[in-house]
Amino acid sequence: MRKLTKLICLTLLYIMVALLINYGWKLVSGQSINLWSKRAFVVLCGTLILLLLYTFWICGASSWMFWKEDVFKGRMNMLLYFALYLIVVVLPVVGAHTLLLHVIMETHKLSLMQSRYWTTEFLFFLLPVVSYAVVVYFYPQYKLFKGEMGEENGISDLQKWEYSRNTAFLRMHLRRKYPQEPSFLKNSAVMLLYVVFLEKVDRYDLAYLVTGEKIIIDPDRGVLEECEAKNWIVKISETVQVNMLYVDWPIKNFRKLRLEEEVWYRFRNKGIELDKLKELIDVGRRMEDNVKKFIATNNKMGDAGWDTQLRLLK
Repeated sequence: MRKLTKLICLTLLYIMVALLINYGWKLVSGQSINLWSKRAFVVLCGTLILLLLYTFWICGASSWMFWKEDVFKGRMNMLLYFALYLIVVVLPVVGAHTLLLHVIMETHKLSLMQSRYWTTEFLFFLLPVVSYAVVVYFYPQYKLFKGEMGEENGISDLQKWEYSRNTAFLRMHLRRKYPQEPSFLKNSAVMLLYVVFLEKVDRYDLAYLVTGEKIIIDPDRGVLEECEAKNWIVKISETVQVNMLYVDWPIKNFRKLRLEEEVWYRFRNKGIELDKLKELIDVGRRMEDNVKKFIATNNKMGDAGWDTQLRLLK
């Protein structure tokens, strides 16, 4: 029922955006609109198909920029990187749409370049495209097309995890099983599921949560050592342990781990510098075997123990 409701809402949203693109200027300028003609129906259907293709491109291009983020950010500041992101993600969409309109108008012996399109209807096309590109930049969880597609064909995410050992499926299973945001209980504790890093700083233990927040937890790790999910917490440097649930899979370089995309963006949006993220996720030379050991044994790990409570330091 929830999926059906989501599909209906998404369809209505796409129809509204398609109507905005095609009739937004006419509505603003007070021109008459006939939505019930055969031509209007054909134009609406064509626009919906294009919007799906543009959405697919925006999601894919933003993911590509995510994978190249550390390369680009070593050469430019945040503002320039964001500008580059918009160019890579939005410009091909605008170019493809413009080319299509040019071909259509040429068949009617009209010139797109000499028309009023650029000062009228174009703005109503550009606005939703840029808006969605900005949304997925800051909130990648709102991508409509991504690798973690959820349960389908009667096969649960847990079954997919047990078969493939791809941590993405286990993440999806756990996100359905538990609330997606950390909830601090009356006993001032946080579930292990929400912890991405544990970092030893002086006399304190910092826990970096999936939201990008940092909290100080009780340095007594006795509870963690006894829980069923303890093997997911892997020591990768003298001061840092990482929850391998949030490491992108498959692991191609034992010394250069990568956080999964959604958590990476949440950390960045909380103001955690790229250099600090790299410091947290990079594996020390003597800790490489810990990662290899996890990969060799994760086929024996289940989905229990994630509700273990780590106490906050009062």
